[in-house]
Amino acid sequence: MALTDPPPRTLNAVDAQLRERLEALLSVIDGAVELFESRNTLREGCDFVAEFCLFKSRTPYETAVLVSLNVLDHVRFVAKAVLSGDRLTAFAPFSIVRSALTGATLAAWILDENPNERRRRTLTITHHELKNQRNAFRGLADAPERPNTEANVYYNTRREQARNQIAKVNAQIAEVRTDAAAFGFDFDEIKRKPYDTDIVEIGAAVISPDLPYYEDFGKQYEAVRTWRTLSAHAHGFSWAAELTTATANRADGSKVHAFDPQGEDLLQGIQVVWDVFYGVMDRFIILAGARE
Repeated sequence: MALTDPPPRTLNAVDAQLRERLEALLSVIDGAVELFESRNTLREGCDFVAEFCLFKSRTPYETAVLVSLNVLDHVRFVAKAVLSGDRLTAFAPFSIVRSALTGATLAAWILDENPNERRRRTLTITHHELKNQRNAFRGLADAPERPNTEANVYYNTRREQARNQIAKVNAQIAEVRTDAAAFGFDFDEIKRKPYDTDIVEIGAAVISPDLPYYEDFGKQYEAVRTWRTLSAHAHGFSWAAELTTATANRADGSKVHAFDPQGEDLLQGIQVVWDVFYGVMDRFIILAGARE
């Protein structure tokens, strides 16, 4: 399948701009990780500290830290993978950036300026995660019991571990329910998590209004559009990758099409993630009382 007319650039090449931007990004990520990993950021009497004694379940601070570190881990991984492999493939890097954008807008959505809304959303996300965790173990826990024989040791052990895990999760869900009642929230409302696209749109509101490249179509539209395109990669759909393809001739004269993502495509996705995440960090610093 030799190509007689090679594309004008090396397929999947990491160009100089992409390399430079990803290398610069890695050092910025390290600084952001330090912000979220150190409790030294917290000031006495800040919103986050005040909420520690109000929650039996996970607090807004703890939730924001976990989600934010998840975002930073994803962005760091894709930067290191592309740089070390010296290759930009059409699916995996974009899928990881999509996860980062999902997390960044989720963190922004949780860290609402209104205390009641922030607490409600924190409980919603905590309940959603616990419910999914319980569902993951339910098939094992509900499996029929087998005789306690050597042949069934592995089966019975996994079943018992799953049952113990579900009991633990149920206790944590009870804490969420207790917190909801203490705050005066309807638990049925707590259980209703918005669609991801709704969270992306709401979360994108933290993007700075001073960025000129969002002026034409709006930062929230651009964030959702970017998320949908990246989601196509994450779900194995080819249409997003096909937006940039190279065409060449086989030796027999027939055409061959190959995915050829450009560095600019990946950088656009990362830019949206980082624009949201700067808003998240700003909100986090305010709620931590660290803004002078």
